[in-house]
Amino acid sequence: MNDATPCSSVDAPRLHPEIRVELRSRPHLMASIRGLLECYATRLGFTEEAAGHLVLAVDEAIANCIRHGYAHRDDEQIRLSLWPLAAPLGIRIEIEDDQADFDPACIRSRDLREVRPGGLGVHLIRELTDRCDFERHPGGGMRLVIEKRCPPHDTPTPDRTSTP
Repeated sequence: MNDATPCSSVDAPRLHPEIRVELRSRPHLMASIRGLLECYATRLGFTEEAAGHLVLAVDEAIANCIRHGYAHRDDEQIRLSLWPLAAPLGIRIEIEDDQADFDPACIRSRDLREVRPGGLGVHLIRELTDRCDFERHPGGGMRLVIEKRCPPHDTPTPDRTSTP
């Protein structure tokens, strides 16, 4: 498979993502990531609404890295990688950090019957995506793998010929 061919849903993702961004754990950088992801998702064929849902899920995940993984330290590294998926059309996103060892089984949202602010990020991520797997990164830290398929009514041909 060459780098110009999207991977299928049954294939392992390409060794190298189509887009890889490394950023510091600074909340003001999240706006740039939101813009990048929204543009990339719409070019892959997502509607504005579906792209917005994906952006919200990734925004929540990165906010959780900063808040919980790094305790608001702004000099830590977060890595975001994007792969297009085919058959059916979609996107795979990996978010990696270098936080202290943490058991992914402990990651869950709060009881939704509790009426209070906060604690809904993991719930939102799981509800807005088709796949949401928290893993220990082999080199240390955490990896979140998210996949989202275009809803059936989102079937335009991806715009992969023009530049942003």
